[in-house]
Amino acid sequence: MTIRLAGVDYVHANGQAALTGLTLSGLTAGSVPFAGTGGVVSQNNVALFWDAVAKRLGINGPAAPLADLHVGSGGVTVAGRVAMRIEPVWTSQSG
Repeated sequence: MTIRLAGVDYVHANGQAALTGLTLSGLTAGSVPFAGTGGVVSQNNVALFWDAVAKRLGINGPAAPLADLHVGSGGVTVAGRVAMRIEPVWTSQSG
């Protein structure tokens, strides 16, 4: 993976830089970069995928998420209080 910086806007007193024009080559389209083992920038499109055209996030789901948030195999475990609206992804017509 190659990291290219187009410029540094400013550097804070604590040594952190604000960057513009950051390019991470070697990532696959739809990748959601995260800090992996040892802090290395990593990707896992099978487990975490962003469909930029449809604006949908897939977690352990198909390559093309079917809803704004698509959670595939493994389901969801939620602790605490959560408000949720569930809408069908498809409709069934009998005739």
